[in-house]
Amino acid sequence: MKKRKVLFIMQELKGGGAEKVLTDILAQFDYNRYDVTLLLIERVGVYLQNIPKDVKIISLFKAGYKLPSFTNSRYLRKSVRKFLLLLNLKFHKYDTIISFMEGESLFYHSLITSKAKRNISWVHIDLYKNHWSRKYFWDKDEEHKAYLKMDNIVCVSRQAQDALNKLFPNLSGVKTIYNLIDPEDINRKATEVTGMTRPDGFLISGCGRLTEQKRFDRFIDAILEVRNQGHNVHAWILGDGSLKPDLEKRVTTPGIIEFLGFRKNPMPFIKDSDVFMLSSDSEGFSLVVAEALALGKPVISTKCTGPTELLDDNAGILTDFTVKAMADAIESLIINPDRLKQYETSATHRAQKFKPQDILDQIYKTIDG
Repeated sequence: MKKRKVLFIMQELKGGGAEKVLTDILAQFDYNRYDVTLLLIERVGVYLQNIPKDVKIISLFKAGYKLPSFTNSRYLRKSVRKFLLLLNLKFHKYDTIISFMEGESLFYHSLITSKAKRNISWVHIDLYKNHWSRKYFWDKDEEHKAYLKMDNIVCVSRQAQDALNKLFPNLSGVKTIYNLIDPEDINRKATEVTGMTRPDGFLISGCGRLTEQKRFDRFIDAILEVRNQGHNVHAWILGDGSLKPDLEKRVTTPGIIEFLGFRKNPMPFIKDSDVFMLSSDSEGFSLVVAEALALGKPVISTKCTGPTELLDDNAGILTDFTVKAMADAIESLIINPDRLKQYETSATHRAQKFKPQDILDQIYKTIDG
């Protein structure tokens, strides 16, 4: 059987959730059926070494690229990017092209849709609430037209799909495919020795980029509020980002909240904690919440897109977007060990719904049309 030629487009492979999802999908992809090429706008990122040898990698720019100043006009910038794309892809044609992320990946994809029989784009966030991708287009209308060129638009949760349809009406082929979660692999990774000593007391973990969207300021303040109530609670924060210096200043007592930086494998740290907590203003799916559930960890999360689906039917605790609500949720688990145990059981039960092959089959059907 002739292999279908598939091109994935991704900005880079730094330590984000969408990047990890892509590498997890490619790690389990059926290379007997598909000939896969990965086009990176910028060849950089911790996940580069995770790409299987079956995948051909091409890139437009090396790390830290900058287009020449003469391309500052909208017309020249678009023309130069299209020229670089065509130069790298040469005479290649594909059965399917997939921009695996909104924003820059979609922008580049929109320039070369004629090179494929089918075009698909992924959306990993609630774009109505957090329209971060707008900066890569001249205006909202240009971004809308880019999506209209797609045969399918895949959202990672039903709420992310509703948000996309609200932001860009009249799109066709919009569907939901949840992120690929492999509980067996997650639990295997959780056995890795970290060398970290777990602090005494109740331990809460958080994981994500230290950016405004993730609201680790709220995470930190909730921990400190619970300590002010007399509880011996500590926290590990896994991740890096531009807000790290400001967040560190919020913690005046050493050893209470430890910033562990980006960890390629955060599973052992989440496994060692009593609770995982997410404090975001917006998400699309929240891969790390699903991973925490796979580890049997009770989860506290703000009521944002993604976790509200993952934690429905009392699979975890959903709170309002306030420090008090999050602090109250933490305290309720500290003072009630039976309730903590109940959410451990709920997490383990919910993780049984994560079936990697089901997700892969949905992806294959979408690619094949």
